Amino acid sequence: MADWTKPFDAAYVWRRVPRKSYAYANGNYFDLTGTETETLDAITGGTIETNSDTDTFTTASIECAEVPNVGTDLIRCHLLATFEDGTVEDVVLGTWLPSIPKRDIEAPNASCTVRLDGRLMELEQDAFAPPVTVNAGVDAPSYVALICHNNCITTAYPLPQNTKTLGTKWVIGLSSDEDGDESKLAAINRMLGFAGCRAAQTDEYGRVLMRTPIDYASAPVWTFREGASATFLNDATDERDATDICNVVIALFESQESTTIGRAEDHASEWSIENLGREKVAVYKYNDAATQAQANAKAAELLENQLSVIRRVTIRHVWCGARTGDVVALEWPSVGISGNFAIRRQTIAVGSAGCLCTSELRRFERG
Repeated sequence: MADWTKPFDAAYVWRRVPRKSYAYANGNYFDLTGTETETLDAITGGTIETNSDTDTFTTASIECAEVPNVGTDLIRCHLLATFEDGTVEDVVLGTWLPSIPKRDIEAPNASCTVRLDGRLMELEQDAFAPPVTVNAGVDAPSYVALICHNNCITTAYPLPQNTKTLGTKWVIGLSSDEDGDESKLAAINRMLGFAGCRAAQTDEYGRVLMRTPIDYASAPVWTFREGASATFLNDATDERDATDICNVVIALFESQESTTIGRAEDHASEWSIENLGREKVAVYKYNDAATQAQANAKAAELLENQLSVIRRVTIRHVWCGARTGDVVALEWPSVGISGNFAIRRQTIAVGSAGCLCTSELRRFERG
């Protein structure tokens, strides 16, 4: 394991990953990560972004001398970090499918920019037609894995355990939502949300990740610490956002058999109905059956969980191995910032010295 507090020289390699290298036969994957083939020398740099609040999670933009000729295959980026003692750490930064090439010509020279999309885009662009019925009692993460595998997209293991099973029959696909058009990605995220998991993400190999909610009290994967060996720059943006705080929460449970509405109200905090002088309502919908007591309890839980200010601190730092969705610690006593955060969004400047990253760190704080 590399010591990312030590200086290193950064080099970058882009490689082609054939779709068929994600081998699948008789219910088993032989290569979950995809075997790389040729090196793509025409790519000169780019920008990688991961964002836990976007449906497809990751995108990238690359600059190159000519459009990469990879057909329908994928493109992967590696960071090669060479340390002062001569050791080299090979880090996969991401895997994407190329789309929307743009070629700029200023004769006799030409340059090309290509947008890259994460593999969740393939699920967003697909749908169940006709709709699919999912029986009650099904384990949501396992069924999501089946959907991904049927689309030749691998999933990262182990899957979340002890999640909530479907309490009633579900219908997913076309005409299964209020807009009449539900993509496979929307269906997946709806099932994961019901099971108590985060929305689907992808790892650096393009595998679908299913993760339980962030535990801010868990051990951080990295600590950004002020001092002589600091790995982050001394400029940052610190903000507190109370925009999404509501004083009324409605939990709407709908199934083919029944509709139950739970309600919870805030009469105590600084954002209460009395202090704000009005009701500010958040509605959460669930495709499942519930008793009135269960619906009210869920509304009360949601109200309690969302009565917090969003604290965001955006920093710039050299590569340290922490990725979007990970819990990190920021110890910066001189500016009064200390504690655990989760990385909500991260941008990587491919081609930069030290593999410079811009990370938005987020946590929820009581006012």
